[in-house]
Amino acid sequence: MNVFRILLLIFTIFIAGCKNTTDSLPNSNQAKSNQDSNQIAKIYYKEYLYDFDTLNFGDSASHDFKFKNQGTTILRITKMDAQCICATPKALKMIIEPGDSSAIRVVYHSAVTPGYVEKEVYISTNTIPPMATLRITGFVKPFK
Repeated sequence: MNVFRILLLIFTIFIAGCKNTTDSLPNSNQAKSNQDSNQIAKIYYKEYLYDFDTLNFGDSASHDFKFKNQGTTILRITKMDAQCICATPKALKMIIEPGDSSAIRVVYHSAVTPGYVEKEVYISTNTIPPMATLRITGFVKPFK
């Protein structure tokens, strides 16, 4: 029985002595995470909504949603979607350096339905949050 107690004591001392001392040192994932949080792209849109006022049925309207990369690393536009085929987004540049500006051109084609229009365009980037919603509104006069 004494041998069992001695072995248990030795085992306990061994386990206690093997405490991981690297807990206070950042591992490579923590260091990378800290570096990444300092190196981020930040997008600032001048506006999120544009009202094209009134269009005749069949006409088109376009607007440039201007933005700036206020971050410390390259901003990348990764995807652009529209609520319907009547609104077409196009990035003037897909890669924007820190401090540079660009725009998303949205063209609305009014040959779909007359009346009040509110359409959304979704822009995905490498920023936090990763998606922004741009809106266009207006009124389309009926075809005569």
